Amino acid sequence: MKPQIASWVGTIATIRGLTVEIELTSEDKPDTKELLAVEGHPEIFLEVNFFRGSRAICLNLTNSSLVRCGQRVSRTHEKVTVPVGPATMGRVFNALGEPLDKAEPILENRRPITVPSGTKSYRDSSKLELLETGLKVIDFLTPFVKGRKIGVIGGAGVGKTVLTMEMIHNVTQSKDGEESKSLSVYCGVGERIREGNELYETLRDTDVLKNTVMFFGQMDATPAIRSMVGPAAATAAEYFRDEEGRDILFFVDNIY
Repeated sequence: MKPQIASWVGTIATIRGLTVEIELTSEDKPDTKELLAVEGHPEIFLEVNFFRGSRAICLNLTNSSLVRCGQRVSRTHEKVTVPVGPATMGRVFNALGEPLDKAEPILENRRPITVPSGTKSYRDSSKLELLETGLKVIDFLTPFVKGRKIGVIGGAGVGKTVLTMEMIHNVTQSKDGEESKSLSVYCGVGERIREGNELYETLRDTDVLKNTVMFFGQMDATPAIRSMVGPAAATAAEYFRDEEGRDILFFVDNIY
């Protein structure tokens, strides 16, 4: 993520944890959710959250300790974007769209995570469609309706992850020799690193990862990053749904 840096628009006035207040000194006011670059540290970006008088209240996304009061900041005219499209299948990203699987970053075909999709909900349809998961206990007792939300609640060791993997495998596998139109987007919000790594390795070893896109906001990341991973994963899912007409199985773990 390397936006083009423009002229200086303000100076860092106060820092409280992840919150950074910028005293704006230019008439060129940044937009909400725009990324601001810090003087001398082009790798650090502050996201504009809201405005209070002549100050822009920003979030230090990476919680870098190199941010100091008195540093100048500049507009980038860019927002947080994530890669979308076929190139992301089988890949793992964080909320900023940076790869977590040690593969090459995807710089093309990226979309901002703050833009609403504006698409019509399945709830507006007069016809309800069931999603066949191939798991008899689900299809018979608690059938899935496309466009609806379903929660899986349980303690450790009851089979939530196994159920997730079976659903991903069954829904995304090819049928009658035709390429499947379905794929899964897995969003780990505050995911434990060990559990996320085990899920990734299991999906890879069972050849299911190729039909899955994964986003993780790991517990060692800042609260700002963890809060953004949901919209990041939803942006990737909306592209496949709206642009390619695919059926998406969207997982969020854990929702709270």
